[in-house]
Amino acid sequence: MAVEPNTFTTPTSGAESATGPSLPPQASAAADKAKEFATSQLSTQKTKAAGMVSSMAESLRQAGEGLQQSSSPLPVHEYVNRAADQLADLGTFLNEREVTELVGEVENFARRQPALFLGAAFAAGVLASRFLRSSGGGTPMVSAQATGGYGQPRMREPVTGA
Repeated sequence: MAVEPNTFTTPTSGAESATGPSLPPQASAAADKAKEFATSQLSTQKTKAAGMVSSMAESLRQAGEGLQQSSSPLPVHEYVNRAADQLADLGTFLNEREVTELVGEVENFARRQPALFLGAAFAAGVLASRFLRSSGGGTPMVSAQATGGYGQPRMREPVTGA
């Protein structure tokens, strides 16, 4: 039994690329605008993060100086100063790179070390959630368990011994 070659072809126009059909002009403009907005926001956040990292490095450096002047029998200040140097290097790295370069670096790292990348992403998520929970604005959130499920306080029944 002979197999016939695939005779199904799709017509192509000049507007289509090798990767598929192109977007209508309005959608393409909206996508470009969204990409530009996202890049701008990421650049702003990158600058803030670099400032925060540099500030943390300076705080660690000051803590290391304080530890060095104390009469501690352990050379803990060396580790603190080394951590401060690493944070300062990270702050410089963030300041000197563009957002697209940073995204490329993260992608390359994720390809080279997927398990480490996922672990770091998980740790960053846990830290971020703890930070957001601790800076919740001072108003405690009432969970559904603390209420009767409909906003009413749950009535506790007295515990009786058997």
